[in-house]
Amino acid sequence: CFNIWDVETGALVNALDIDAPRLASVDWGHCQTSSGDTYSLLVCPDGDCSIVLWNATSGKQLRTLSGHTTPVWAVALNDEGTLLASSAQDGTIKIWDLVSDQVSDQCIQTLHSRLGIAWSLTFSRDGHQLAASRQNSAVELWDTATGQLLKVFQGHISNVWSAAFNQAGDILASGGDDQSIKLWNTKTADCLQTWQGYSLAIWDISGSGPYLASAHQDGSIRLWESATGICRHTIQAHSSLIWAVATSPNGQILASASQDKTVKLFNLETAQCVLTFEDHLNLVLAVAWNSSGTRLASASVDSTVKIWTADTGECHHTLAHPFIVNSIAWHETDTILASGVQVGPIYLWDGLTGECLKTFEGHTGTVYTLAFAPATVAQRIGCRHLLASSSDDGIVMHGALKLWDCQSGQCLKTLEHPAQIWSTAWHPDGCWLASAAQDGKVRLWNVVTGDCDRILTGHLNEARGVSWSPDGTWLATCSLDETVKRWDPQTGECLQTLRAKRPYEGMNISGVTGLTKAQKQTLLTLGAVET
Repeated sequence: CFNIWDVETGALVNALDIDAPRLASVDWGHCQTSSGDTYSLLVCPDGDCSIVLWNATSGKQLRTLSGHTTPVWAVALNDEGTLLASSAQDGTIKIWDLVSDQVSDQCIQTLHSRLGIAWSLTFSRDGHQLAASRQNSAVELWDTATGQLLKVFQGHISNVWSAAFNQAGDILASGGDDQSIKLWNTKTADCLQTWQGYSLAIWDISGSGPYLASAHQDGSIRLWESATGICRHTIQAHSSLIWAVATSPNGQILASASQDKTVKLFNLETAQCVLTFEDHLNLVLAVAWNSSGTRLASASVDSTVKIWTADTGECHHTLAHPFIVNSIAWHETDTILASGVQVGPIYLWDGLTGECLKTFEGHTGTVYTLAFAPATVAQRIGCRHLLASSSDDGIVMHGALKLWDCQSGQCLKTLEHPAQIWSTAWHPDGCWLASAAQDGKVRLWNVVTGDCDRILTGHLNEARGVSWSPDGTWLATCSLDETVKRWDPQTGECLQTLRAKRPYEGMNISGVTGLTKAQKQTLLTLGAVET
């Protein structure tokens, strides 16, 4: 149900019975019928590949626009209500003519891009230009009449979630995950101003030895002593956000994947960078070691997976994919590598030859995580090699865990998840599969029964990463709330919370005068305290 409210009185004006599992975006405006009557038009995705148009005044459904082949993420109307723009999971944008009284679909432009999903769309006030805020840290400017790409504004270091034109249309504002707002000149694509916020959000965590490594929004890596929780080193590793970290099997080397298009290797004892891999053409989303620690795989927005020799940095294979590669995982035999893409199947590769062995069809959205199960679990399930994958399957605030028999390609089990899953990790003996999710919770799954045995709660924002201790007696998680937590999996108790110092950590502002409520709250968020 979609409720429409009077903002002056707070009264409910209308309730539309919209049966859609995901309402990622809605927009509305004023339109006229052929007879000249004015009504409010509401547009929204239907949860699949179509867009539904509603008369918000009468509450009646008007028509459905079909043409996208993947789920629709964003919609936007121009000021006159004559044009509609929609973006889909495969990165395409369609522009629709809403003036025609014909019932048939009126798609007048299809815009193609390799910069990922357009999270939001906005028209200039005259409707001549369309701004698309992209997954790949960019904003595109399109001519709505010709479908020509006019400009690409690049400067954000992570997802750009929204953009807005000023009244004259000569300045565009954009806001992203990098905690910044940027103002752009739409004629020259120059960045006029940057208003920078603050964040030490943690995007991934890894640890198989004496250290836990956390990957931060600002491009830094922090090395925490697993036993004491002391932050032993802070490494300014990259020039921008770090998407993933992975500790080598011997616990001596840390690999990191960054928005700056590089993969770096660090000696965990000295905290020094020992190798940098620079062959990717776009940001790197994932890294994974083989079980012997001799090879490293990396996955990128450039739609490739690269396999490297860990001690020399030589690239042995470049595995091409049709879409952005979000996830990778090595099997413990070192011969099989799995990869998951933004739209499409899961790929199984021969890690030695680079040959694609088979694909698994089943997910309908981005495959965010992959993890091969220990052999003991695969045997209990009844197969030789078992792979776990997670996807949103094109539905907001939804996750699905699938278990695959790698020999047959059959999906053995699907575990429905109430939130999008960002990270998964198997317990060393396979008794649990841990999942870190968008709702901030970490779940421990018994994959034999399909039951969720335990839910770990305590993070105040999305849980992004999960990593087990080598003996499986505890697990560590990280979150966009800037904390690392260690948990007892048997009891669900949080054993320890680790957090890097914020700019005003510990500053006592009790009794301070002259601060607005907003200023005070900002100081508290940045570490100040009231006693």
